[in-house]
Amino acid sequence: MSKNLPDPSKRSFLTRLTKSFLEIARELSRVAEEWQTTDKTPTASTVNLVPSPQEAQAAVVNALQRLPVAHLIYLLTFDKPRALDAPIPFPSPPSYPSWEACLGAHPTVVASQLQEIGALVRADVRVHLDQTFTRVELQTLLSTRQLPISGNKDELIERLVQADETGMWAVVADLTLWEYTPLAWYTAKTYLEKVMMAAHEGETATESAAQPDPMRNAIQWILAAAAVGVIGNRVDAVVMALVDSIRAGNIHAETMPPILNPPDSPLLTSPIATPSPEPLPHPQAQPSCHPNSTPIPRLGFDWVTISAGEFVMGSDKAQDKAAYDDELPQHRLYLPEYRIARVAVTNAQYQQFVAAKGYTKPSHWEKGEIPKGKANHPVVNVSWQDAIAFCEWAGVRLPSEAEWEKAARGTDGRLWPWGNEVPDKERCNFGMNVGDTTAVGTYPKGASPYGCLDMAGNVWEWTRSLFKGYPYKPDDGREDSADAGTRVVRGGSFVDFDRYVRCAFRVRHNPGFRYFIGFRVMSPGS
Repeated sequence: MSKNLPDPSKRSFLTRLTKSFLEIARELSRVAEEWQTTDKTPTASTVNLVPSPQEAQAAVVNALQRLPVAHLIYLLTFDKPRALDAPIPFPSPPSYPSWEACLGAHPTVVASQLQEIGALVRADVRVHLDQTFTRVELQTLLSTRQLPISGNKDELIERLVQADETGMWAVVADLTLWEYTPLAWYTAKTYLEKVMMAAHEGETATESAAQPDPMRNAIQWILAAAAVGVIGNRVDAVVMALVDSIRAGNIHAETMPPILNPPDSPLLTSPIATPSPEPLPHPQAQPSCHPNSTPIPRLGFDWVTISAGEFVMGSDKAQDKAAYDDELPQHRLYLPEYRIARVAVTNAQYQQFVAAKGYTKPSHWEKGEIPKGKANHPVVNVSWQDAIAFCEWAGVRLPSEAEWEKAARGTDGRLWPWGNEVPDKERCNFGMNVGDTTAVGTYPKGASPYGCLDMAGNVWEWTRSLFKGYPYKPDDGREDSADAGTRVVRGGSFVDFDRYVRCAFRVRHNPGFRYFIGFRVMSPGS
């Protein structure tokens, strides 16, 4: 795409040219937002396109479940928005002949099919601006509109969009980047998890290894070579576990079952309404772990003190068979004393920030309001930048990856916050047991040794750390707040199984990613 800025005299012409497209793009955006919440009543502008959110969800799920597994895997490579004619390149030498051979059709044909069923939508104009222009070029765009040019790249983009969204669409009119919708990702992820959990009889592990099937090769290639869009993100854990099962001979790609979607599937019905419970008593305090906290009066954070000392970070495969390589080696790390919030930031707390700063609300908040009955649920669908902006306003900060892990597991290297017993529905919100987020503090039996709650399941939580290898070294640049690299999220969510809600499990996301992610904060005095 040419980065030459349009002549001011051509601006109105370009605006008229893109008007109809903008209406379609906005409509797609509204539909995508409706897919994230099922208690919405269709507006007059969407009733003809989508009769109801439930019917829209059902149509997309039904279309997705008819796709071949390879097509679903290809869908997940749109983790990083990109053009339809720019598939992720194969490695050299290739593990698989070509995308076309893997998919059984040309990638653009498959992508068009994914568009038609609503699995791929055009990326937001902010994404286009971020991937198309340098900071200097963005400042030029601002200057021509007589707008301030100070700030980081994200701030410049937001200023441009707020001031002239139509004009920004015109500027990027000849670039089309696509990304999957939250519902499409969720459906594909759910499918792979069901496959991963299914047990099928067949050839032994030795025979399976000796006769690798094409789908196994395709999945392994995704993990090994498509790192720019998949590995280390929200799909890598699921697909890697699927690869493990295939390698073990428990699952065979050609016999993978269809998606199981019972009538009460959370994909097709309204999320389970979880009323905010009465305030729960905190676990019995111990002087060494729970000294009196000093919450910020405005937001009422309940601080838990984590005493200074060493703790066990990472995993040992001899002790934890579910451990991944990026959790190795297990090592001991010293941290000084710090204070961390007992629970994640809630919708009610985030609303105070939104109101005070005029900040953009989470996309699933209907008409900008907290979803009914969820004031005391963790805020979700916030990016790393959103979390940082909240922290700067509130005078707090995000925990590092190490600080989060010590608060979650204590010093003895336990697998989950409560110990080494596998998760159950009394200890945490995981594995679609509830099908939605729950109010913070709902699971006192799942408390960490320090009394921190909800550090397994419910919602993923941002840390301030860049994703780097172990052993953890705080002075190796991984805590650089200005770096644009991927950041670590921890804890798992209500859709994830026990393997992914372990204290040591790590996932990385681009800072702009939002879905199913919230955050907890550290005291400014830490």
